[in-house]
Amino acid sequence: MSAGGIDVPGDLHVPADWEAAAARLRAASRILVLGPADAGKSSFCRYALSLLPGARLVDADPGQKSVGPPACVTSGQIEDGRLLEGPLAFAGSTDPVRGWQALAAGVRALADAAPGPVIVNTGGLLAGPGPRLKADKIAAAQADLLVAIGAHPGIEAVLADHTALASLRLASSTLARRKTDGERRQARREAFARSFAAASEWTVSPEGLLPDGAVLHPRQLVGLAGDAGDLGIGILTQVAADAVTVLGTAGPAGVRHIRPGLLLLDRDFRESALPR
Repeated sequence: MSAGGIDVPGDLHVPADWEAAAARLRAASRILVLGPADAGKSSFCRYALSLLPGARLVDADPGQKSVGPPACVTSGQIEDGRLLEGPLAFAGSTDPVRGWQALAAGVRALADAAPGPVIVNTGGLLAGPGPRLKADKIAAAQADLLVAIGAHPGIEAVLADHTALASLRLASSTLARRKTDGERRQARREAFARSFAAASEWTVSPEGLLPDGAVLHPRQLVGLAGDAGDLGIGILTQVAADAVTVLGTAGPAGVRHIRPGLLLLDRDFRESALPR
């Protein structure tokens, strides 16, 4: 885990029905949280973490993060009142549809690696392909309890498709506030900036590290993977046929694969999508 972390507020707003659900939460081992954007899912996850000592958060929202960098499935645990960053799985995009398969694979990998209870937070996409994406995350997490925060027709579709699973319907936090698109973009910029604050730059030959025929771009976001999983993320600062320079949150030691993502990040961590 990283040395940094996010403070967990001691005065977190907990609606009455969240408190009433505490016994159900303590009896579960794989909890998946769903609901529309800005319903209080992240706040609920922090509350659930406080009830389950040793539980690990798996943040499967690639755009709005509770912990770790965007464009990834991330994880964290509470230690000394802080949510400390743990392992991650690179998804390559902040768009959950473009990163669909990698998101599901990341949820499975991080949930399976957790030694204790797991709480999976998901994004707010519930319309269109949202219920199918949630179904894949539910399967990947091997969830034994679904927690639905707030109200949305897509929630009903998900729960109707998973009647064999235990579920809870809970109210949104009254303090939850709808964010603008600009606020969401700024939050991603800040999350990327935090992740790259201690990054180092290194140059390697791409041979054997990158997929054959990969088309690379300067400022492209990449995943840095070792033999046992993802080690961190990087930005390609220089690209040539015989060498690539990476600004990486992990150093070159142990990197066995560089996985091209679907985003470009400028020097201020503003993102743009690679063409399809």
